[in-house]
Amino acid sequence: MPAEQHKRFPNVWLIGGEDVQLRLPFVRALKSRGFPVTVCGTMNADASEYLDVAFQGYSMKRRLAPLADLGTFYQLRRLFRERKPDLVHAFDTKPGLLAPLAAGVEGVQVSIRTITGMGSTFSSATPAARLLQFVYRGLQRRVDPACQMTVFQNTDDQSYFLEHHLVDANRQMLISGSGVDTDHLATKAAANGAAERVRHDLGLGNRLVCMMVARLVREKGVLEFLKAAKIVRERVPEAAFILVGPS
Repeated sequence: MPAEQHKRFPNVWLIGGEDVQLRLPFVRALKSRGFPVTVCGTMNADASEYLDVAFQGYSMKRRLAPLADLGTFYQLRRLFRERKPDLVHAFDTKPGLLAPLAAGVEGVQVSIRTITGMGSTFSSATPAARLLQFVYRGLQRRVDPACQMTVFQNTDDQSYFLEHHLVDANRQMLISGSGVDTDHLATKAAANGAAERVRHDLGLGNRLVCMMVARLVREKGVLEFLKAAKIVRERVPEAAFILVGPS
């Protein structure tokens, strides 16, 4: 698209962590509508070539690391100052805290954050977890005024933020999740015969298969998956349930 046409559309930056490439369908949708898009993440830039969009790397630690987080904040400020995005959309916990603040300082017109979850901190009742929850709430209250919109992906997170006054009720919305392009997965699986090979290797035949792909930790809903499997197997004994993921 010619540069003069791009002027009609805001320059969009998507800020994430090491898995920012999973936003590829969203990126393609934006590009198909004429938006210039830059993906900003902590993955290796070489791994982003297939995204067919501009990529900007930055450093960030996943765990609590105040000094490193301050460094990340200044990295984002520098990038926003130099590249001047019109709209910043941040995903995940740390980018959702640091990017809107950095964008606000550097005069970015619009900041959006998507709350994809609140992590293991909120599934624990230990003193350390309670302290982190207190810090988390304070940070979210500080960041909210810098955001024009906060997007939630489940009702529990949305209710928690509203109940604890972490978000302005007039500047938030709920969507049904990131979504999965099932047509793409089905086409890819059919092309290389992956589904048939897995069924053969696991001895599944033509049985109904229900699969969950997630880290094998309580907060990902593993126990609920097991409970659902028991209920379904009582009615459909031949159903098979498969849990896939790292611990």
